[in-house]
Amino acid sequence: CNTGAEPTATPIPPTDTPVSDQPAAPEDAWARIQAAGTLVAGVSADYPPFESYDENFKLDGFDIALMKAIGQRLGVEVEFNDFAFDGLFGAMQLGQADVAISAISETQERREQVDFSDVYFISQGVALGSDQRQLDVTPTADNLQGLRVAVEGGTVYESWAHSDLIDQGLLPETNLLVYSDVEQAVKDVPRGLVDVVLMDLQPAQAFVQQGGVAILAEDVTVQRFAIAIPKGQDLLRRAINQALSQLQGEKLIFSLAEQYLDVSPADIVPVPLPTAEPPTPTAAPNQPPTAVPTVAPPPAGCIDGMAWVADLSFDDSNMTSPPVVPPGQSFVKSWRVRNSGTCTWNSSYVLGYDHGNVPAAQMGGQPISVQGTVAPGATYDFNANLVAPTAPGAYQGFWQMRNGQGRSF
Repeated sequence: CNTGAEPTATPIPPTDTPVSDQPAAPEDAWARIQAAGTLVAGVSADYPPFESYDENFKLDGFDIALMKAIGQRLGVEVEFNDFAFDGLFGAMQLGQADVAISAISETQERREQVDFSDVYFISQGVALGSDQRQLDVTPTADNLQGLRVAVEGGTVYESWAHSDLIDQGLLPETNLLVYSDVEQAVKDVPRGLVDVVLMDLQPAQAFVQQGGVAILAEDVTVQRFAIAIPKGQDLLRRAINQALSQLQGEKLIFSLAEQYLDVSPADIVPVPLPTAEPPTPTAAPNQPPTAVPTVAPPPAGCIDGMAWVADLSFDDSNMTSPPVVPPGQSFVKSWRVRNSGTCTWNSSYVLGYDHGNVPAAQMGGQPISVQGTVAPGATYDFNANLVAPTAPGAYQGFWQMRNGQGRSF
């Protein structure tokens, strides 16, 4: 099993036609989704109770259930593709997801990159910290001054920390800790590595129930959650809004909030009334879809993307049939992936362990740097040296790509 070797990554010659520097304008998304009968939703499944994996290794949560209900109203199946939160918009730009839903706050800055559905839920921000710490009533810039503040990468909380803390000289940049998995940030609070974690109320409440942390302060501002949709895909946006309107009228969203968020209907903040729009037109039979741009091009540079190709060893069949490894045995787990983005990977790109169903799911796995360069469209093999935990059980670990700036995708 090559147990004494360092983790390795082997470049494979391109097997696909290299992609261009900019994604090609695809056909009308809603027409394509209707023809295929499938809508692919990008999620970042590390944010219970909105989206996470349950004890049976299945995706579940408020957003997951809501998206399935939307699919039923639209007459299509919904497939989910799990990404780092930072990589959700890039995944849509690269055609790896039709929409994105993951407690995504609607902001003007994000509207420059994507369109949004109507708001489906309103939450608020909180500061989560040790249950032994005291903080003022609200997580303002002043009372967070000098603390070690953790946020999930790509969130509105990271943007706020930069604009209101770092840029104002209230927090040194070294005190802002950006995580690709917010659960790991919460776990670092009792370890004394983090003072506060900025996040949404409902996930914070879920972490409080696990013990060791407490909600120290609640923000008076609200976060308006909406589904992100590629820029210019008005027919898809209207179809989703019509489905959301039906679900609101049927009170199903209230029921899902009770089930997943432990929020009674009386405590749900009313969402704003949607702007009336004409009904979604139905395409004429055999009429070719109109080519439209799915998203605005990135403001600068290229887009990072990675797509799984195959498990070359110890295939778990998407956790439906995990392979059996004797306790304490060393083994090599190998994946083949494809550079689905427009950036060329180099040695600054790393595949690393991110999180798992239990801490032991890391199995000693260390980050693996890319050797050489991997052009867009090329495939690449990663080999990780792991050691099976000594305690028998089912272990699920998630590994993510990170670029040279430490951004996961």
